[in-house]
Amino acid sequence: MIRRWLRHLRLAGQLNLPWRTSQLKQMVQVQLARDSAPRPNALAGVVFSFDRALQLFALLESYFLQAQDPAPLSVLFRASSKAHQGAYAEVRRLCKDWPVTFVEEYAFRSDLLDLLAALEATRVFFLVDDILFTQEFDFTEALKQDPKEAVFSLRHGAQLDFHYMLGLPMQRPPLQEEGGFIRWRWRQGEYDWGYPLSVDGHIFDTREFLAQCRMIPFKAPNSLEHGLQIFWPLFADRAGVAYATSRQVNVPYNKVQQEFANKAGALDPEKMLAYWNQGQKLDVAAWKGYANRGVHEDLPLKLTER
Repeated sequence: MIRRWLRHLRLAGQLNLPWRTSQLKQMVQVQLARDSAPRPNALAGVVFSFDRALQLFALLESYFLQAQDPAPLSVLFRASSKAHQGAYAEVRRLCKDWPVTFVEEYAFRSDLLDLLAALEATRVFFLVDDILFTQEFDFTEALKQDPKEAVFSLRHGAQLDFHYMLGLPMQRPPLQEEGGFIRWRWRQGEYDWGYPLSVDGHIFDTREFLAQCRMIPFKAPNSLEHGLQIFWPLFADRAGVAYATSRQVNVPYNKVQQEFANKAGALDPEKMLAYWNQGQKLDVAAWKGYANRGVHEDLPLKLTER
């Protein structure tokens, strides 16, 4: 169950849970008091990207292909060279007719806090640039959920039975199925089924998420997600809600971050940049309707002309 996953993180030196649940609740309430400005009852997405123009475009293209009511996105991106900077400029040009705002990163933590504080939406979800959307979806059911009671996930589905990072089978928790959606309790799940605080397609209350971010140190998306795990006790008894089949899959073709030794493919980011500069893109249509067994999966690299 989730305790096995938490124990794994502790042994790996990746998790510290220093506070009691009552203390966490009090500390979050203090931070919430700093943010009393009203927000429109709406949903917005934040995308994290670093040196992955080709993969970012695939994420955005597949999102706007599959989403029936696409929420606006803000892309917080960073480029390590002029070549990567130029590739991102081309992505921006190609996306000019989509509701996407690009924000260049200078200091990740402060940039993200500023972005969240200015966000005109009561709910926020996060994506990383190596995600592909494979199934049609809309946010109707997600907007019905109270984010203080349930975490809606675009990456979960009843078919998930394998944990990619550990290479282990993953048991499903008891699932309630109704009207094409599933529901479970995070406390009853193991590995990804017990991991509500993910920045890969989970929907949160904007004010609550911002309050939690203000309480933890982080330097990039991986340490952000790592730091959020101290709040797991506040989410353990919330429900998980998702489509009966996953709407997205994370395809780790390569690893560009240096914070954690996460499992990933070995495709050189510079080679991916070369493909992009040659006028190619990921063939997102090739994966339409794909049903993944894990929230992360190794998929063959399929390219097509832009």
